[in-house]
Amino acid sequence: MSNAEFRRAEAEIPHAFFESPELIEGVEVVVLLAITIGQIIDNKLIPTIPLSMASATTYIIGRIMDRQSTLKSLKIQERAEKLKIEHPIIESNPLLPNKMTAEEYVSSPKKFLDYSFSIIAPIFPSIGIAAGIGGGLAALNNYRGAKRLERAIEIKAQSSNVPFDSFD
Repeated sequence: MSNAEFRRAEAEIPHAFFESPELIEGVEVVVLLAITIGQIIDNKLIPTIPLSMASATTYIIGRIMDRQSTLKSLKIQERAEKLKIEHPIIESNPLLPNKMTAEEYVSSPKKFLDYSFSIIAPIFPSIGIAAGIGGGLAALNNYRGAKRLERAIEIKAQSSNVPFDSFD
C-alpha cells in the first residue's frame, strides 16, 4: 500500500484549527464545561421547556451530521482501500471498532445508544447540547478527512491515466 497520494492530498488540503489533536482530546473538557454551564442556565436563567427543545434540536442535528459524515467517510475509505491507498483515518468513537465498513456502521449497536440518548437529551438539556456540539465537531473532522481521501483517489487516478469515475 502507498500513502504518497494521501500525503499529497493532505498537503493540498491542510488541517484546519478544529482538527488539531489537542482540540479533539479536549472535547471531553468542553463537554464537561457545557454540561456545567447548561445546568446553571437550566436551573436559574432559562425556563426548562425552551432549553429542552434547544437541547433536543442540537442533539438531533449533531447526530445527523455525525452519522451522514461517518457514512460518507466510510464509503470513501472503502474505495481507497480497494485502490491500496494507505491513510491514517480511524474511528475515534471508543464504542466502535477502529476500522469498519459502511454496512457494519449502519448495523452497529451504537444506534440503540443514539435512540436512548435522544430521550435523555430533553430531560437533561446540558448533556444534549454538549453531545450535539460533539457530534458537530466529529462531523467536521469526518468531512475534512473524507475530502482528503477523495483527493488522494483523484491523484491516483491522474497518475494512472485512468478516469476518476473508473475508481468506483
